[in-house]
Amino acid sequence: MQLAEEKVASWSETLNALHLGDRQEVDRVRELLRCHVSKLAKIVWQRKKLTGDVDQFGERFLALAIMWLRTRHDLEESSTPELLISRVLFFLAKQFLRPERDDVASPPQPAMPRHPRFEIETLIKPLDEVSGDWCAGDVTQDGALWLLIADVTGHGWLAHVLTSGLPHLWNLDAVRQLRERGANPASLLEYLSKELASTPLPDGLFVDATLARFDADGEVVIAAAGECRSLWHQPHEQRVELQRFGSMYLGVDWTHDPPAERRWPLRSGDEWLLSTDGLFDQPQHSGRLGETLARMQSLPQPHRSLCAAVAELLDRALAARPQHDDITKVVVRLCSS
Repeated sequence: MQLAEEKVASWSETLNALHLGDRQEVDRVRELLRCHVSKLAKIVWQRKKLTGDVDQFGERFLALAIMWLRTRHDLEESSTPELLISRVLFFLAKQFLRPERDDVASPPQPAMPRHPRFEIETLIKPLDEVSGDWCAGDVTQDGALWLLIADVTGHGWLAHVLTSGLPHLWNLDAVRQLRERGANPASLLEYLSKELASTPLPDGLFVDATLARFDADGEVVIAAAGECRSLWHQPHEQRVELQRFGSMYLGVDWTHDPPAERRWPLRSGDEWLLSTDGLFDQPQHSGRLGETLARMQSLPQPHRSLCAAVAELLDRALAARPQHDDITKVVVRLCSS
């Protein structure tokens, strides 16, 4: 009963902000949206020939609709309920009923920012036709580079529905302002977690996220929700270190487990690898790739970059064993000034 009341409250709060009318009108629009979005969810479910709980899939569609509505600044106060519903349905249909080739939809590639002091290389390798992983970046006015890597529980279309909502949270004005003010990554993750928890998501939904801020003047700060496993290559010492820590997942009450955050010095030539757990948990000829990466105290010859070394190890693992999960990795290198 409490969960149902929270869902109604979140819908009402979102629609009230659009100034659609009195409470009776807001309730009417909410029910219309729920009805139409649920119908569209069933169409996608049938079109994609999905299995599992169709009602849970519909609830995730509703959650994505709320995320989208909360970040739309071009919805005029004079929007009619019919226009509002049409725009929501158009957004969802565009996301999930696009023309397909051989019934395979290519996942959108992240638009990683450019920075004069950093080189950024990414790899996105979904297990299914779409991914439950997502990554994003931003460069703030003070020159800091922000990178976020997120992994929604599960994979395939069910995870992809909510993964598609993460960009709307990342682009919230309040989140942008936190980045611009130079907030600690842990504070920003905590804000994202509260926003995600306030959305009527189905039970059992969690997001594993790593958020890093790279300052070209000499520091990297990383916060983790869930388990963070990162590799730090220090070419001056010819050393590679696995950094492993974590805290509660996004969307879960953080009252008793605040965001975990650590910081390290950053020197010219240093490389950092951030990834979802699909990279470290990938089976290989013996054991898992993460075990090999944890033992890698220096770059194997003839490699001179962390990116190239990990790419070769991943190729070998995938040649030996089928892919286990969605894999997303980002490698950042601080260039000479």
